[in-house]
Amino acid sequence: MNEEFKYVYLIGKKDARTNKAIGHFKIGVTKNDPRIRAKQLQTGFSGNYAHVYHQIRSSQAHKVEKKLHRFFAEYQLRGGGEEWFEFDPPTFWQVKDKMNQYDEAYRRAPPREATQYQLPAAKEESALLIIAAFFGVIFFCFVMMHLILALAANLFPFLR
Repeated sequence: MNEEFKYVYLIGKKDARTNKAIGHFKIGVTKNDPRIRAKQLQTGFSGNYAHVYHQIRSSQAHKVEKKLHRFFAEYQLRGGGEEWFEFDPPTFWQVKDKMNQYDEAYRRAPPREATQYQLPAAKEESALLIIAAFFGVIFFCFVMMHLILALAANLFPFLR
């Protein structure tokens, strides 16, 4: 039997002074908005604050969480339980990519839906670039022809 949709989140610590990630991250599950969970975690972060770096929704959230914990087990913090990890930047991006593999909303979206609204803008931009390039070439040819005629008139006075 499937469970209800829940969030699998990646919450991390940020330095309150520099606003930079510290490198400690929690992979967990919540049925509420992950920002609410981040506020709950805030109490243990003296001098730092909790930030939601990534979230997905899944009807199998607890299974996804366990798979992520096992996949990134070598990065688990000692004494931090199985939910806390220390990721370097490349591993951080790998975690986000791995989470997206389990995001049911992400997987169910038809490929055309993601690009449907981008294509008209891209076509319009391409058309504008082609028109601009065309007029740029015409202008360049006009200027060059004018310079060549001016040079020719100076070299050959009888052409005036």
